[in-house]
Amino acid sequence: MGKRYLVPIIILLFGTISFLLIAYAEANPQKDKTSLQYEVKVTLKLIQVYVTDNKGNPVPDLEEDNFIIYDNEKKQKLTEFEKHLISFPGETKEQIEKTPVSFVRKLMPRKFFLFFDLAFNNAKGLEKSRQAALHFIDTQLQPIDEVGVLSYSAIKSLKLHEYLTTDHNRVRDIVKGFGIKEIAGRAEDFEAEYWSLLKEENPRDASSSGYVFDPKEQRKQELEFLRKKREESKLQTYNFVQKMTELAKSLRYVHGQKSIIFFSSGVPYSLVAGIPAPEIYPLRLKGDDPKPIDKLEEYSIRRRLDSYDEGFESSHLSFRYEDMLKELSAANCTIYALDTQEPSAALVGDLNVRGVFSLQKMTSETGGKYFGNINNYEQHIEKIHKITGSYYVLGYYVDDIWDGKYHQVKVEVDRPGLKVYAQKGYFNPKPFKEYSDLEKMLHLVDLALSENPLFQTPLRFPLKALPSSAQGKQNLALWARLEKEKIQEIAARKMEIVTILFDDKDNIVKMERKEADLSRLPEGPLYLSSFLPLTPGEYKCRLVLRNLESGRGAVASSSVSLPEPQAERLRLYPPLLLKEDKEGFYLQVSRTPVDFPFGRTKYAPLFEELERGKESLYAAVRCAHPGIQKPEIKLLGNLLKYQGDTTTAIPVSISILESKREADSEVFLLQIKTENLEAGEYLLYLFAQELNTGVISQVNTSFKVK
Repeated sequence: MGKRYLVPIIILLFGTISFLLIAYAEANPQKDKTSLQYEVKVTLKLIQVYVTDNKGNPVPDLEEDNFIIYDNEKKQKLTEFEKHLISFPGETKEQIEKTPVSFVRKLMPRKFFLFFDLAFNNAKGLEKSRQAALHFIDTQLQPIDEVGVLSYSAIKSLKLHEYLTTDHNRVRDIVKGFGIKEIAGRAEDFEAEYWSLLKEENPRDASSSGYVFDPKEQRKQELEFLRKKREESKLQTYNFVQKMTELAKSLRYVHGQKSIIFFSSGVPYSLVAGIPAPEIYPLRLKGDDPKPIDKLEEYSIRRRLDSYDEGFESSHLSFRYEDMLKELSAANCTIYALDTQEPSAALVGDLNVRGVFSLQKMTSETGGKYFGNINNYEQHIEKIHKITGSYYVLGYYVDDIWDGKYHQVKVEVDRPGLKVYAQKGYFNPKPFKEYSDLEKMLHLVDLALSENPLFQTPLRFPLKALPSSAQGKQNLALWARLEKEKIQEIAARKMEIVTILFDDKDNIVKMERKEADLSRLPEGPLYLSSFLPLTPGEYKCRLVLRNLESGRGAVASSSVSLPEPQAERLRLYPPLLLKEDKEGFYLQVSRTPVDFPFGRTKYAPLFEELERGKESLYAAVRCAHPGIQKPEIKLLGNLLKYQGDTTTAIPVSISILESKREADSEVFLLQIKTENLEAGEYLLYLFAQELNTGVISQVNTSFKVK
């Protein structure tokens, strides 16, 4: 499935959670990740390093011996070394061949997040942002580059649309889907007008209003209106800073440098830091002659200015903004900001009420770069590509300690005159029980939706997804099996079971969650069942079990096609193959009960290959017959064995052991008798005929004999 399923619109996945997680813990590219994290005492640490000459050009010819690395001031022995060298416009093939990549294996690809700020932006800026992002995807990405998509809006807060993935087409589709409808307005426009009124600059006159008014009263009303809007903007800024801080903390555990390409016009700097108080003048209309101010009037004006809590002092938001930048830097996130403010607007008014300063501060504090004028995005994107395109990966082993502490990293080269840019450090992983609620949720997303989760190698178990129907509506039946020996590795008193369904566009369309106590399982395997109402379509299914105490998990996946509402009067649905089995523990996951008419003390779903020599197998099959009065259903079967490019027909007989009739369908428990089955692959056809009308329906399924 790939990491792309961290998905489209993640807020749909968890409802009230505005941002869902990215990953935790360092991954070991060479050793088994589970053993590294739970059994051994060392783990491989990978550090990305950029080296330039004094003109800012990448230096591509360094070797392992040229690097010196310190971890908490202790010199480390390098065990891994890798070059990533990307060609740039103007380079010749010969130049590239002189500095070949050290390994074919890629320890650490580039990681990018395309971040769309929908709160502090404008319609033209968003459209240019989309064009810039598409240009970046189409012209600059390398096949191994991992890309994610984030957005922030006043309504939906921080949202992860796509996790780091190499499926660049998927990312492109998401970027193309961004529209202006989510933009919440221009906070800086309110900010500029607000400060203009307070400072007595450019007050409106009668000619701009269209009617006669008391200028002082009009100004007062305008100021009150803008104050309310400004409070909304301050709250929005506070939320933005808080969510960005949470994002940075989550990204701590994603190894390597994370380059965030940030499309925004920036938080108005005055919202973050405040601006100096204006000179004290009484409220006058534009064009009035200045008059001396006596002490009483000056005192009155100062009282009026002091009545505004925000005053003209530094905002408390500045401290939180600084903390946000520190967290981003500590998480090895580099911000490349593309300013979406129209150049013409930037030339008018006070820069303090624009976002340029806050964007520049973000980039400078994280080691990135600020790019003004989004209209020149092609040049900007090329520069970002050049900055991030040539780098080295250094690897060394450290003690595997789960204490969450920060390690400072310093990288040097033995060649004078070069500049070294490397991540400043990393955080040790911490025990799962110390995770915040947000981190636990994000950990679940990585476990559930990544093909190769960074945090752990989960247990894998089989899952069957079968289309079904009930009362004329399409439904999905899920069945899973876990062997007791395996489930005991993660089973505990507090377990959660999460079912997640994706449509054909990889959007999450349904999720159900259940907590269960699996600490005392009886003998035999554990069977999980779920029954979910769904509209017709193509679906991918994930079933996740997670230990809420240790974080260990198990994952199953499958896919299914639910047919359109039937035009025919008879429809046979794919069967659930069964075997005789008296052992097993059954746990219903969904809110809707799963109803198959077989005795659970005698039969169980078949997941494994059949034993050679079997002369019969069993199946539960549903037959829908809407509109047919008093239907009489006859069932027949045909069995084919694959032999290379040919098939051999094997005689079978069908017996109905049990049946249950519903309003518009009937469910049958079948025994399928045949000759001794040899090892190989088989295809079973089932046919249903309604005897009164003569209509026929057929379905097939496959199985193996070992």
